[in-house]
Amino acid sequence: MGISEIVSMPVHRSPRFSSQGMDSMITGNLYFGGDFFNRLAKLKTPLVTEVWGEMGDLAAQWLQVEGSSSLLFEIVVKAVELLEVKHCQVLVLCADGTFHRQAYYQAQTLLSRSNGVLRNYQRLNHFLQRVALSDGPVLIGYRDTYLGAEERRLLKLQSNENLVLIPMRLESEPVGIFGLSFDRFHSIEQRLPLAMMFSEQAAQAIQREGLALTEEESAVEIVLALAKALESRDLSTGSHCRRVTRTAEQVALRMGCTFREIQDIRRAALLHDIGKIGIPDQILHKPGPLSEREWAIMRQHPEIGARILRLVHGLTEVARLVLAHHEHYDGSGYPYGLSGDAIPLGARILTVVDAFSAMTTDRIYRPALSYRDAIAELKRCAGTDFDPRVVDVFLEMLKADSDGMEDVG
Repeated sequence: MGISEIVSMPVHRSPRFSSQGMDSMITGNLYFGGDFFNRLAKLKTPLVTEVWGEMGDLAAQWLQVEGSSSLLFEIVVKAVELLEVKHCQVLVLCADGTFHRQAYYQAQTLLSRSNGVLRNYQRLNHFLQRVALSDGPVLIGYRDTYLGAEERRLLKLQSNENLVLIPMRLESEPVGIFGLSFDRFHSIEQRLPLAMMFSEQAAQAIQREGLALTEEESAVEIVLALAKALESRDLSTGSHCRRVTRTAEQVALRMGCTFREIQDIRRAALLHDIGKIGIPDQILHKPGPLSEREWAIMRQHPEIGARILRLVHGLTEVARLVLAHHEHYDGSGYPYGLSGDAIPLGARILTVVDAFSAMTTDRIYRPALSYRDAIAELKRCAGTDFDPRVVDVFLEMLKADSDGMEDVG
């Protein structure tokens, strides 16, 4: 049973929180004492001017804090003080899809870490999973019914408090949620750009100090390292994999996959071409069509990639998806000629998203197809190369979100 089947409450987002200006402010990677404060200085708002004096010394304070929990706690304290919210909390995503409250601070109280595991609350965890997979802040008004009394208690919300939940990611990997409670919508709206910067710093703190709660979660670091290794070998392949990653995740969510399945599909999408590390440069970068012998070598990359990933604890299922991402629905693909449902669903999703991205991207040996032509090709090959159900969901997604076509291409 997938996330969309279990959770009946829709995720509510204010359209005002997804403007182009805000999106442009929250892209890129940050680190303590560096880009965060440079970017903050560029936000010409009365609020930034008001708090800049306090923020000026914050980088040095954070860099002196020892230990990730202390660092996260310092971040949530400053977030409460400077954003003027009721409370702030950091929920770290565990390998099993549950969440651990790693830091918490409430205004006008004694400092309290109030850490705890939310593992035994299925309904809340499934809701938080949807938030972690969302593309931006999720807003919950105090009158909304998405959260029941028990879920509000677990999130330490008073009856009249609103909540904004900001998904935290490292590159493509969800690592947790940054939560803020507040009284008035208009006040949090103007502070949201700063709040999102704080959430980015919290995500970096999680990575910096290795807040992995189980051995399996170290796979996140390995996935990111492998992705960077692939990009250093072939820039076009690395950028292609990043484009495929979020799109495959969204298709999997729409097809009712479980949170764990979505995790594996996202990682497989990011690393589906990792086996190209083992392909000779003269083949990988050849400016024209490959010969039959060269194609035979190129077709080895799914098996090479799967062998690499099987060596990493926690990536066994990712390896299985990578191995099958060039199988065709009618059995004409490689390396094993699997067909129909014998091909893992995650691999069938990857095949569609990968093909669309490849078709709509310029290559050294051919120009990109238009979106219209690429869509026509997906429809033509549905039932042969591609699973028709995946094609239908993918095209519905493109139609529902006019920006989706740009994201995929």
